[in-house]
Amino acid sequence: MNAHARYATAAAVVLSLAVVVHNFFDPPDWVELHLEQIPPDVEAIYMVARDGQEVAPLQWYFSKVFPSLGTAKEVGEVWYWTVTGDRRRGDVQWRSADSYGILAKRGAGEWVLWWIDPRNIDGPSPMRYLLGGGGKVTIRATGIETATAAPKSLMDQVGRNE
Repeated sequence: MNAHARYATAAAVVLSLAVVVHNFFDPPDWVELHLEQIPPDVEAIYMVARDGQEVAPLQWYFSKVFPSLGTAKEVGEVWYWTVTGDRRRGDVQWRSADSYGILAKRGAGEWVLWWIDPRNIDGPSPMRYLLGGGGKVTIRATGIETATAAPKSLMDQVGRNE
C-alpha cells in the first residue's frame, strides 16, 4: 500500500470514529420539538407517531453527560416546558412516520387525539445523519376541532387510565 492510500485510510478511520463519538453524545434522532398554536384549554400533551396501523408516543430525550431516553409511561409530561403562552418545547426521539398527532388532556379532563396536517410540520433535515445532531422540528398544533376521544390502547401506552 502506498503512502497516499495509508493516509486516506487513516483519515477515513479517524473521521468515522469522530462521527460515532459525536453521535454517541448527540444522537441524530434527538430532536428539539417546538409546538406552536397550542389551544388554550390544553393541559397536557404527548406527541404520537403513526406507521400503518401502529400508533405510539414519541420517547423523551434528557440532556445529561450521556443522552438518555424515557418512555412516555415512565416519564409522564415532564418535557412540556413553556416558551410563551401558546408555545412549548421538549426533546424527543424523532422517528420517520406516516403521520404525527397530539394526544392531549383538555381543561374539562377529557383526553383527545388529533392528527397534524403534514403542511404544519417543519421536520428535521435528513442531513442530521451525516452531520450529527438531530436538529429542530416545529409543529403548528392546529386541528383540535377534528379531535376524537383518545383510544384506550394509546392511553395505556402513556400510563393514563383516566
